[in-house]
Formats: sequence, structure tokens, C-alpha cells
Amino acid sequence: MRAERDWWLRLVRQTIGSVDPHVRFTDFDAYFDALFRHYARGDAWSAAADAHDVLATLRARGQRTGVVSNFDHRLYGIFDELRLTPLFDVIVLPGDAGAAKPDPRIFARAIEELHVKAGEAAYVGDDAEHDIAGAEAAGLIAIDVRTLASLRDLIERVAPGARSV
Repeated sequence: MRAERDWWLRLVRQTIGSVDPHVRFTDFDAYFDALFRHYARGDAWSAAADAHDVLATLRARGQRTGVVSNFDHRLYGIFDELRLTPLFDVIVLPGDAGAAKPDPRIFARAIEELHVKAGEAAYVGDDAEHDIAGAEAAGLIAIDVRTLASLRDLIERVAPGARSV
């Protein structure tokens, strides 16, 4: 987890430096610690509209659900606070899988834990390279969430036996 925190530290430092290289902090480490803690809380985030209902519907139909994310281990607590954790069978992060999206190994870890075959699993994402191309390279059915009129459309797109993407 230290490596994850250090990665974010470098990213925040680079981002601030690229916006204004003249910005100076009295105590950058204290600033970063507060920022890192803030984004570890559920109230810093919100679930997509209808996410709870859609996931509950899929699970009620007996479909297994999971998350493959390039986020860090704070995601577990965030999902707990957003009441999403019980709606997923698995949550796979780079630190768990030894790979990050778009590497097919992170997707392979998820389908292994879900006990499904790649060609029978749908992956929903919004990033062309990391999500869609990564899932397709791993043999999953990739659905670009931006092609859905609403998240509720996902219920029919991943209906048992559905192959339309």
C-alpha cells in the first residue's frame, strides 16, 4: 500500500507543478496527506445513478458481478461507505493481481475469481484503451458505458445469453 500512496504523491506533485511550477507549499506532505485521506472517504465520491438498483437486479438474476479497477486499496473502504461492496462478488485491484489495466492478467484474475469463462463475461468501462481494449484482449465482451442511454440499459445488454455489445 505504500507503493500506491507514493504513486499518488508523485502524480499530485507533477500535476500541481505542471499547472503552476511556481506554486510552493509550506508543508506539501501535510497537504498531500489531507488530500489522500479525503479521497479515501465515501463522501468524496458518489455512485452512478441507478448503480445500486442495476447491480441488485443483476445479482437477483443470479449473475455474478465484480470490479476491475486501477484504483488503490482505499477503494474497499470507499465501496463500503457507498454501500456497494455487498453488490460485488469480487473486487480486483492492481496490487492484488500484479498487473493493471489494460494488462489482460488483471481481467483474468477477475474471471478466475468469478468462476466464469472470459467469453461469457461482460466488462463495462469508459476508457477505450484501459477498459475496452484491455477487456477485449482478455477475451471478455466489452461494453462502453458511454454507449448506454442509462445505466439501466445494462440490464438487457448483459442478460443471460446476450451477446450484443
